[in-house]
Amino acid sequence: MTTPDRIVITVASPTPNVLRVVFAALLTSIVGMCLYVLIVALVHVSSGSINNNSETFYPPADFSDGKRYVKICSRGYDLPVLGPLVTAETALISWMPVYPALQCAIHQSAGVSLVFAGTYVSTLATGITLFFGSLTLWNLGRRSRVPYILAVLVQPIGALWLYVPGAESTYLAVGMVTLWLITLPPFADTARGRLLEIIRIAVSALIGVLLMLTKPNALALLIPITFAFFYLSWRRSQTAGYGFGLWAFVADVVIEHIRPLLAFFQRLRGQSFVLEERSIVYDWAPVATIAGILLGLAYWLVYTSWLSGIPFYFLQQQLFAWRRAWPTGNLGEAFLYFVQAFRGATRQTPWRVGAAYYLAANVSALIPAASSRVPTLIRGMLLLLPIFLLLSGAVNGDDRYTISTSIVVIGWACWLAPTKPRPFTVGLRLVFMSGLAWLTSYFVLFHLFAIYALGATSVVDR
Repeated sequence: MTTPDRIVITVASPTPNVLRVVFAALLTSIVGMCLYVLIVALVHVSSGSINNNSETFYPPADFSDGKRYVKICSRGYDLPVLGPLVTAETALISWMPVYPALQCAIHQSAGVSLVFAGTYVSTLATGITLFFGSLTLWNLGRRSRVPYILAVLVQPIGALWLYVPGAESTYLAVGMVTLWLITLPPFADTARGRLLEIIRIAVSALIGVLLMLTKPNALALLIPITFAFFYLSWRRSQTAGYGFGLWAFVADVVIEHIRPLLAFFQRLRGQSFVLEERSIVYDWAPVATIAGILLGLAYWLVYTSWLSGIPFYFLQQQLFAWRRAWPTGNLGEAFLYFVQAFRGATRQTPWRVGAAYYLAANVSALIPAASSRVPTLIRGMLLLLPIFLLLSGAVNGDDRYTISTSIVVIGWACWLAPTKPRPFTVGLRLVFMSGLAWLTSYFVLFHLFAIYALGATSVVDR
């Protein structure tokens, strides 16, 4: 039986099914956008009832982050009245430029009010997410009922993070394009195939830059994408005759790149040894994506430093202005933060709900990684995704950043996708996923909003 992992390394070639796959992805996209608009309306109507004003429709720009993006679009980036303080959260530099730039484009070109431009951007982003998500599932070998699976996924995606029309949807869309490029099977070893491969690598680098300039949480993808580079290169090398395991391949790649150093020591110590030649073939698209993310970070550091006059202003602001639950790299403090989730929240310790919620958000993202239904590539990337959180301590808002990550969405899609015609078990999985989504929404609306207002999401019991 052919496994999804082997499908990833097959040589791409045009087939009669290509148009049918694209049409199915397009249909999924259209259905998803319609469901997304419905969820947006439900969220804002419920927001009105919570604010005891059921007759008022709360537009996307009414939310805190939405107001800041509108300010960026209307007057550009500026600094707080108090000056370029690294402890000032109000500095608009904290919000990345891609989403407000798209708002401005729709506002200027279509005459849409900035109050609602975010809804247009996020609806289009949802369509892009589902279109490329369907194609990504095809790349991974999930070629059964793709439109059905991803169309249903819109419901939990929309419910899990309440900033529905926001930069998170754009981040998810750009991330999904990134994952589609990474999972594309190798092109044929012809002049045309090599040209397509070069185009794929160049586009991957560009998308990496856009990903970083959409949300700084793209930094959390560096480690998972590094794994993708080694894994996909290993699978490509197997088609060229490489006969060893993944960890042996990682060691061989390291040895291959330190050959000059080994030769130097060989001459220095007068010893003679011969390294065995191995058939190693690289997949450079993940490396190009990593380079793009780092290039985007470098650009933003230079721009914010020039704007404020303070070296590495953006980095310093992220470290000092945004509250972290534990110091960078302090895993002991991270353990203490999450342990308080099991002590039970009281009126005197409401922040424990936040710790429980963030723990659940990250653990739920790991559920697909424990399933053999999910391809090894995605499982490995999912397992490595929380490392950045543990090292950085940047837990604030980690729930919606995790859920709005393309790796998590595709992981859940593979977990839901039927590998055999068993409608009952598929239905149970959909019920579980939907229940998890709406339970999460309940906690966000009726519990966490109050904790956000108090700024207590990063508090630790002492």
